[in-house]
This record gives sequence, C-alpha cells and structure tokens, in this order.
Amino acid sequence: MNNTPFSYAYEFPSQPAAYSANYHKRLGRVIRSSAIANQRIQVVSFDIQFRPNVTPRGIKRSAEISEFFKVLKIALDEQQSLGTIHKHNLRHVWRRMRPSSSRFFYRCYILINHDFYADPIIAQQALYKHFSYAWAQVLGTDLNGVQGLIQLHSKTSFDVYSGIEGEAEIWQRLGYLTEAANYYSANRGRTFGCSRC
Repeated sequence: MNNTPFSYAYEFPSQPAAYSANYHKRLGRVIRSSAIANQRIQVVSFDIQFRPNVTPRGIKRSAEISEFFKVLKIALDEQQSLGTIHKHNLRHVWRRMRPSSSRFFYRCYILINHDFYADPIIAQQALYKHFSYAWAQVLGTDLNGVQGLIQLHSKTSFDVYSGIEGEAEIWQRLGYLTEAANYYSANRGRTFGCSRC
C-alpha cells in the first residue's frame, strides 16, 4: 500500500528519484527526538503558499518559511504557558515543491504531542488559527491577507504511538520529502528544512 501523500506535486523528470543522505539523516533526527519526547505523536500536514504575485525567483533563501516556524513555536509556547497540562514538543519538517517554473509552495508537517490538545477536532481548528496567525506575521498582513494561502490536509494528518512501528509509519509517509534537490526544487532557494532537535 502506498501511503505517500501528494506525490503528484513533485513530478518532474521521469527518472527514478534520488534521495539525499543528509535529508534522510535530518528527518531521522526529527522523528527520533519526537518519539523520545512524546508517548503519542500527532502529525499534521499542510501547505503554505505566497501571494499570487510572488514568483520562485523572489524567494532566495527560504527565510520566510523558517520565520513562520519560529512564530508558530512562540504562539504554542504562549498557549502552553496559559496552563496547558501537556507540553507541545513541536517539531517540524518542510519541503519546497515547485510543480511548474512559475509556481511553488511549501509542503509542511508538524510533529506535536498528541495530548497537547484534548480533542482532535479542536486541535485541527486551533492549529489552523496558529498557522494563519504565524504566516500573517511573516507576510506583514492581517488574517484576511492570508486567506487561501494555507491548506490543511486533514485526511493525511495522523497520530501514532512512539516506538518502532510508529516511527516506521512516519518514515513511510514523510520519506518522500528527502528526495535530493534538483534544478526545479533548489533553484534560488533551499529545498528542505526541519527542526534543530
């Protein structure tokens, strides 16, 4: 069974995919550290886009997506400080997708403590608000300015228990993010990023 989601978004040369040992190693650290920190891990998938007038050449070093995750962590830290029983233990990984020469977006995953939110539905709603707030901060706009720029993939969000089987499932679903950089993905921007565990 193929659980690799959204692979259609990364269809360029019809050659077998080459994978980066460096990306593999970094993704492995994220998964392992999340498994150590959490008894149960919730993995949430979403895409982030820029406004329509921003081209791939306008983004050079992926500073915006890195800033997004900094702002997101601060927001979750603030929520945690308000008396949440469990820590969020946030980890993240992202991949720059470029389905055409004029279009690109970021495929993102967060790995978070399943117990940080008491209810999965509440978790989806709360996280979407946090994502919107963080991206609005990065772009210097209000929440209306980021409408339609964040797509939450509820059908591919999942949770696993820590352990060999849980970590293997995360690898199976997220491993495609470690495809080696090519001309399309790496042109004027980093291709892959993740938490510093």
